[in-house]
Amino acid sequence: MASSPTSFSSVIFVGVLGFAFCSHVPHLTDTKYSKQGDIILGGLLNLHIFDAKRECVQLDSVSVLHRVEAMVFTIEEINQRDDILRGVDIGYEIYDSCVSEDVTLAATLALLQNITKNALCEAVGGGGDEDRQKLKGVIGPRRSSVSAAVSRVFGLHHMPQITYMATSDELSDKSAFPFYLRAVPPDRLQVSVMIDIVRHFNWSYISLVNSDGSYGKYGANEIKRQAAMYGICIAAAEEVSRFATEEQLDYIVKKLLEYKNAKAVIIFSVVYMANRVFDAVRRANATDSFIWIGSDGVYDLAAYGNGEVGKGGFFVEQFNTESIPYENYFETIKPESSENPWLIEYWERYRNCSDCQEPDHGFSAYMGISAVIDAVYVYGYALEAMRVDLCGTSPDACDEFYEADGQILLPYLRNASFEGTRGPVQFDENGDLLGKYVVKNLQYVDGEYQRVVVAIWDSLAEGEKLDMDNGKVMWGVAVDEDIGKPKSICSEPCPGGHIVIPHGDVCCWDCFQCRNNEIPVLNNTKCQPCQLFHWPNEALDECDSIPPTYIRWSDPMAITLVVIAFAGLVMSILTVLGYVVHRNKPLIKASSRELSFIMLFGVTFSFIMVFNFIAKPTLATCVVVRLGLMLCFTMTYAPMLTKVVRIYRIFTAGKKSTKRPGMTGPMSQIVITSVIVSVQVFISGIWAIIVPPDATLEMPIETEKRVELSCNIGADEVSTSVAYNLLLIVLCCFFAFKARRVPDNYNESRFIALSVYTTLVVWLAFIPTYSTVKDSSFKVTVLSFATLLNAFVTLVCLYVPKLYAVHFVNDENARIRFVSQVNSTATERT
Repeated sequence: MASSPTSFSSVIFVGVLGFAFCSHVPHLTDTKYSKQGDIILGGLLNLHIFDAKRECVQLDSVSVLHRVEAMVFTIEEINQRDDILRGVDIGYEIYDSCVSEDVTLAATLALLQNITKNALCEAVGGGGDEDRQKLKGVIGPRRSSVSAAVSRVFGLHHMPQITYMATSDELSDKSAFPFYLRAVPPDRLQVSVMIDIVRHFNWSYISLVNSDGSYGKYGANEIKRQAAMYGICIAAAEEVSRFATEEQLDYIVKKLLEYKNAKAVIIFSVVYMANRVFDAVRRANATDSFIWIGSDGVYDLAAYGNGEVGKGGFFVEQFNTESIPYENYFETIKPESSENPWLIEYWERYRNCSDCQEPDHGFSAYMGISAVIDAVYVYGYALEAMRVDLCGTSPDACDEFYEADGQILLPYLRNASFEGTRGPVQFDENGDLLGKYVVKNLQYVDGEYQRVVVAIWDSLAEGEKLDMDNGKVMWGVAVDEDIGKPKSICSEPCPGGHIVIPHGDVCCWDCFQCRNNEIPVLNNTKCQPCQLFHWPNEALDECDSIPPTYIRWSDPMAITLVVIAFAGLVMSILTVLGYVVHRNKPLIKASSRELSFIMLFGVTFSFIMVFNFIAKPTLATCVVVRLGLMLCFTMTYAPMLTKVVRIYRIFTAGKKSTKRPGMTGPMSQIVITSVIVSVQVFISGIWAIIVPPDATLEMPIETEKRVELSCNIGADEVSTSVAYNLLLIVLCCFFAFKARRVPDNYNESRFIALSVYTTLVVWLAFIPTYSTVKDSSFKVTVLSFATLLNAFVTLVCLYVPKLYAVHFVNDENARIRFVSQVNSTATERT
């Protein structure tokens, strides 16, 4: 496979420098901490800060010197053990990387001089006669971008490299960095911690700041990827150059402040650039505007005077434990007895001063030395495994062991497995270590800024990996009183029954209220009407069936109707009894006794029908209502029409002759009435066949929560029956008017006229009211009152006078009066 331009340029670069080394050019670095041994482990550990002037200045922090001493301590601890590399003295050669690619590359090439067999010179055509390769591996450097640069150089010479802090995901690419391993988890896990913090507090709108270089760039890319996975929007994403001016940093802070709802800001940066950003925040007087979530590169804010800016923020750190043996060792170190060239500088700054304090017990847990110790032990166990395989049962190292290069050692490194200072140490296929993180909350306690552990994140945990103690968290921004924590969202969640209308980011939207009968669907992006007879529930997320509405027995109106109908029913029964008792009285016999009984049945049936109107609509009640609704009226008007026509015919014929007209006998009148009633029965029967009776649900207005249970009485059916009964009423009115002058004691044409006139008025009021009313319960009420009025008018106008006359008028007087009225009527008409 063809070499990439990068690899080719690296070969040329290393070749030129290698030629210089083989020609005995002086070293590029003069300061180192070293000890000779049978084999050597190299160290590229940053101690000083590389400033904007590209110079290594003062010590970075107290922890950097501890990492150097931790490497030395661990190597000496292995040298004293009998179970690991017995008889092999491990040396070391440690350089200050100064967190600079230039300085680290120079130190890298200095380390590569320890590759014997003159491998470096052989790469450019030189030669040599040494047989042993003393340099077996390198610890460091710390920064990801620097590690990426020197790893390519080490890879060209098959030199293994284990970092103690570089976490960029770029370095997981084994095709580009085959000899690179690390004793810390990669950034993708650290990003998972930060995203889990955001998710834990239900934040969905954040900003992002990252430093330039491999560490910041790859961390930012992973943050964007994971944020998209969980629906988290990034309002502003800004990259900070290590050489950025104050004006550029102020502009970045201004951009962050433009998105005022994005309170949470992830800062994935090295400490130097992070503190420059915090300086800009202080200049903008925005110290209480953000909730910072810092990567493991953001530390020691208080030392830079930025504790107030970071207060209340969350800062991710690798999980470390204390090492009591190391602490005991460190307490024995003195500048006059140590070969460490940087110890005097450390002593002068951190120990040899009037206001300095001795380190507290357990300080090693806060210095990040656990990864250094584990990295050295990875080499120790891997070299021991390789020695056993190459040298067999011999307790000492053989020549093959010393001659083995990194390509032989690499599989042993990847397969190393042991219990380290922080737990199990084992690499995955990318040479990455899975592990834990701690999340610390920067708080102002007892007059000083402290990082308080508030959460543990374990990549090997089942279920939720983040274990957060919310009670320990102290906030540096305003807290929402309703939820007890700050918000970092673009738009408030829409209330129930609303859909979201996105604008800009998917996390930003407006709320639009659905109609009363609609619910939000498709992730609250569309309003969907509920099915007929259904309505949104209280949560407005599902449609429930609507309980049907119908008039109930307990309703005040129903009680009123029942009382009136019952009173009418009692009156009609008493009337029937009165007619039965006095059926042979001349007055009763003269008023068409048989027709009167049919009318009384119709009136009684009307009162009974009111109870069916009020009853809950079912198949049985609807059959009765559909067939009996107009039948009770017809059974009242049919005999009434027959009676009034009979009266009219008799007295009209009496003017011309004494012969009685035909079809005026009782049986004839019953037959005629039955024919008239049969027409209504036929009409109702036909409609029952066309539209079978049943109880149906109706929703008069789809946007109102009302479903009515009623009998399926169609408008056409009502119109047909009403038209027929109106015809009967009109005919009754006509013939009653024509027979208005007949005697009024035995033939009640005037009472019939009064009854039908009143009934006509009732019907003229009933028909438009019933047709325009939409509420089925009100329709039942209107229909019931119309039926009751019709029955009471008939009862009062036609039957009460007869019963009164039967009880209070003498039959002989009535007969004399009847004869005189007949004679008077005959005289007038002649």
